[in-house]
Amino acid sequence: MTQTIKVPVVTRIEGHATISVDLDDAGKVKDATMHVIELRGFEKNLIGMEMSKMPQMTARICGVCPTSHLITSGKALDMAYGLTPPPAGKMLRELMNLSQAIFSHALHFFALGGPDLILGIDSPPEKRNLFGIVEAAPAEAKKALRLRTLGSKMNEILTGRFTHGIAVVAGGVCYVLEEDKRKQLLEYAKEALELSKWAMEFGKTVMQGKDPKDLMSIMDLECYNVGTVNQGKLDLTYGTIRVMDPKGNIVQDFETKDWKKYLKENARPDTYIKGTMFEHNGELKLTRGNSLARLNVCDAMPTPLAQKELELFRKNYGRPAHKSILHHYARLIEMIYACERAIELLQNPEITSKNVRDPIKGLPGIGIGHVEAPRGTLIHEYEGDKHGRVKYANFMVATQLNYFAINETIKQAAIHYIEKSDKKCLNALEVAIRLYDPCLSCSTHALPGQMPLVLNIYQGGKLIRKVEREL
Repeated sequence: MTQTIKVPVVTRIEGHATISVDLDDAGKVKDATMHVIELRGFEKNLIGMEMSKMPQMTARICGVCPTSHLITSGKALDMAYGLTPPPAGKMLRELMNLSQAIFSHALHFFALGGPDLILGIDSPPEKRNLFGIVEAAPAEAKKALRLRTLGSKMNEILTGRFTHGIAVVAGGVCYVLEEDKRKQLLEYAKEALELSKWAMEFGKTVMQGKDPKDLMSIMDLECYNVGTVNQGKLDLTYGTIRVMDPKGNIVQDFETKDWKKYLKENARPDTYIKGTMFEHNGELKLTRGNSLARLNVCDAMPTPLAQKELELFRKNYGRPAHKSILHHYARLIEMIYACERAIELLQNPEITSKNVRDPIKGLPGIGIGHVEAPRGTLIHEYEGDKHGRVKYANFMVATQLNYFAINETIKQAAIHYIEKSDKKCLNALEVAIRLYDPCLSCSTHALPGQMPLVLNIYQGGKLIRKVEREL
């Protein structure tokens, strides 16, 4: 008789989700699913609003990666209105996206996913968080928090607000970068680069720990990788979308406007997220987006230090790398790239040009834009009506690309840990999800130290066992 194990609360992710694990008659893991239990409804809420205001409205979708939505929306409006942002406008948008990558990757490695690796998945849940890292390694925690703060400060200057930025408009941006701000940003970027180099070495040490090695051996998932490249090199803001198969073959490069030909959204009855898969030769393929997928699909990194780290990464793990635990490692490489590229942009005199926007001249049509958000490829698609209002809106958010891969990774963890202690099983299932840094509600964080869990085990529809963790 089959059993179902349910974990109603998953912590240290952006939003709320539950996990269920199904066992077969022999008590072996048959399937695993993450259920997203929040409905935001932005795609319908935006209907009838002024199309030109979409960047400022959609930035409110997310409290951790609002800049991704801000820029993606601006790029969609560029197409809808037939606009071409001037060089300074494009550079400032890219710089915004880079600063957010620094902030988000530092936050995840050290505060959300990092505690699992640094403190170990056997550590008490009330300690396995940022506060636990501060207690266990105060010097390292101080550097990590400074790195996260630098990215946040850069993003605030560039987007106009600490969160939910306002600076991107159709055709470019709405301000000119002043020289004193450029100098301040450059100082921040240079300091962030030094801290990112430290984080890289610290991360390599952490990855050699017992838990990461164990997780590396059991979480090896072959799938199709999705990311953005610009002339073959990784680019978080501009370029074409590339798909690589599990063997390392590039199977498709396509423009943003053609995304629906290849990426298929799937509505499911047991979750509010629309899982997305890549369609190849008439078949839907398991996909993964995120830092690891981006490192797999790119031929090279466009900056020297990041390229050096990519070469070492590929020497040790190959191309494509399939081990899910390497998401953490990949984020650190991307963070170095983001700092290096930010310095390049801030040293370009064109970035302070007064020509930052191609103004709106008519009514909008169909607009599609994309960027690489910290968690993967993000796409916005709008259609305007004769009054300049939104007639249709659709978002393919980054976590959709990872949804089915997350379920497979949960299954791998469950197979390995289901017969071990209740505590370790609960922890391992959460770790499997956090590897992907999923953004579910796009605005909510669980408070550190408050991580209740309840695991219910059913047999024949009857509750036969309950395991609780209340803090």
